[in-house]
Amino acid sequence: MVCELTDAMMLFSGVMFLTLEDEVYLAAIGLIDAFLLCCLAYGFALSDAFRNFYARKRADSRDLGLSMAVHRKSRRGFLLSGITLSGIGAAVLFAFHFWYNAEIILILLAALPFLLPVVAVYYIGLSFHSFLIGRGHLTRVGWVAVLAFLVHLILLYIFLNVVDTGLIPTNAVLLASLLAESFWLALLWAAYRAFGYGNTIETSSFSTKRIRNVLRRAAYLPGLSLFSFHFACALIFVYLSWCCAHAEAALLTLAMSYYALLIAPVNGISDAAANGFSFMYAGRRTRLFFRFRKNLFAVSIAAAAMVFVLFAVIQYTGVHDGPQSLKIMAFTGVLAVFGMRNKIDFTAVLVRLHIGTFFRVQLLYALTVVVGFVLLRDFFAMKITALLPVVLFAQVAVSIALRQRVRILWFAPSN
Repeated sequence: MVCELTDAMMLFSGVMFLTLEDEVYLAAIGLIDAFLLCCLAYGFALSDAFRNFYARKRADSRDLGLSMAVHRKSRRGFLLSGITLSGIGAAVLFAFHFWYNAEIILILLAALPFLLPVVAVYYIGLSFHSFLIGRGHLTRVGWVAVLAFLVHLILLYIFLNVVDTGLIPTNAVLLASLLAESFWLALLWAAYRAFGYGNTIETSSFSTKRIRNVLRRAAYLPGLSLFSFHFACALIFVYLSWCCAHAEAALLTLAMSYYALLIAPVNGISDAAANGFSFMYAGRRTRLFFRFRKNLFAVSIAAAAMVFVLFAVIQYTGVHDGPQSLKIMAFTGVLAVFGMRNKIDFTAVLVRLHIGTFFRVQLLYALTVVVGFVLLRDFFAMKITALLPVVLFAQVAVSIALRQRVRILWFAPSN
C-alpha cells in the first residue's frame, strides 16, 4: 500500500508544483502522465505475474534457486519490454505530430528524451520490486519507496524554485522523476544484495524459459486492459487540446491526480486480497470470502479517507484555486468509493482465472468514458466537468456487473 501511495504521490506532487506555472504545462503534464502510464501498463501486469510466481515458490525453500534463476533471466526481458513499448509510443507520437500540431503535443515531444529513460529505469526496477515483494520483504520495499518519494519531492522543489536548469517546467519535473527512479532502482538492487540474493545458482535453462514465457503471456490481457484505460485518458487530453482551452485539460489533470491518489491504497491492498483469495479457493474456504472482501473494502475506505482529509486541508489553505479544487476532489472521492470496490472485485475475478471477464469489463469501461464524454461535449456543449458524471456512471455500471459475476464465482462453497 505504501509503494502504491508513494507512486501516486510522485505524480501528484509534479501536478501540484506545476499549478504554480502556466496552465499549458499543467495541461501537458496530464498528457505526459497518460503517455507514461500507457508505456508502463504492461510492466505493472508483468510485475504482478512474476510476483505471484515468487510468492507461491516462497513456501518451499528448495525453490529459491528456481526463483532466483527466473528473476536473473527476466531482468533483460523487463528492460526490453520497456524499451520496445516506449519506442512504439514515441513512433506513434511522431507520426501523430505530422497530422496534429497542438502546443501540448509539442511539449510531449520535447519530453521524450526524459520519458524514455524513465520508462526503461522503471521496468528494471519492477523486476527487482516483484522479486522482493514476492519473497516477503514488504517493509524494506516500503521504506525504499518512501525514500524515493522524498528525493523526488526535494528535487522538484530545487529544479522548479531554486536552481535554473534551463528546462521547461514539464521537463524539469521529468528530470526529477528520472533521478528519483534511478535512486529507487539503486536502493532495490542494494536490498537485493543485502538479502543475499546476488549469488549465482544454476537452474535448467529450458524450465526457466518456459516459466518466463508463461508469466509473460499471463500478463498480456491485464496489461492490455490497463493500457486501454490510460490510452483512453490520453485520447481525451488530445481531444481537449483540439477543441478546448488549456484550462479544461488542466482541470482534468487535477481530477485524475486526485483520483489516482485516493485509490492508491486499494491498489496495494489488492496484493493482500490476491493472496487471501487464493488461499481461500485452494483450501475450499470460500465461505470466508465475502467477510474478507468486506473487511478489505473497509480498510481501503479508511486509508483513502485519511488521504482525502489531508489533501483537502492542503487545498483549503489555497495551494491552487481552493474552492474549485475542493469540488473536483469531493466528486473524485465519490468515484474512488466505486473504484475501490471494483478493484477488489477485479482481483477476485482474476484469482479465479477469469481473465477474459477482466479484460472485457475494463475495455467496456474505457469505451464508455470516451464515447460518453465526446457525445456530451459535442451534442450538449458541456465542459470538462461533464466527464466526471460519465466516469461515475461507468464505475457504477462496472460495479453492478462485477458484483453479479463475483457472486456467481464465489457463492457456492464447492467452487
